[in-house]
Amino acid sequence: MKESQKKSTTPNIKSKIINFKTPAVLNLNYEKGFDFVENNSGNLSYNPIDGNPGQTGITFTIDSNGNTIGFIHSHFDKPNMSPIFTLEDLKTLNAIDIYRSTNGKPRTNITIMLVSRAGVFALVIEDFTLMKNYGDNLQDPEIFKKQKDEYDGDPATMVTDDDVIKQVLHILPKYGLGLYKANDNLDGWNKLSYNPN
Repeated sequence: MKESQKKSTTPNIKSKIINFKTPAVLNLNYEKGFDFVENNSGNLSYNPIDGNPGQTGITFTIDSNGNTIGFIHSHFDKPNMSPIFTLEDLKTLNAIDIYRSTNGKPRTNITIMLVSRAGVFALVIEDFTLMKNYGDNLQDPEIFKKQKDEYDGDPATMVTDDDVIKQVLHILPKYGLGLYKANDNLDGWNKLSYNPN
């Protein structure tokens, strides 16, 4: 992984991140989350959403009027739980982008965030053409299944959290996405980039 510094442009949700970045949340057996919904004045509301106990995954409802601009969620600390965004997370990000685009709303503030044992991460769209060309395919179940195999990589080589993160970093540019990791004090973000070494 290679890092470059970037000032945070994400919604001011530091307190939500702090609440998620605790053993109490990461030791649960389900995911916790909040979606970010923008009202007509541009203010955000945060709506809590929990996953089902004993199951990986969380279901976010994306506003069809394009008012959802993102979400934050946790991946609880379980050995087979990904330390980084899954392809299902990218599919939800893409749905947010589709509704924002369809409703003529700004797309530059779309952000999804993750708190896991590996840290605090954010995904942002950096190339909207690539997100349209490749991301929209995630909505097709057959294409999604094929892309999931590529995204997840060879399970035999995914030994450490760094292995998984490197695999994801290798794939994300195809979707026009940038991956950022928060500083320990949550006052800024470092962009991560793929480095095979």
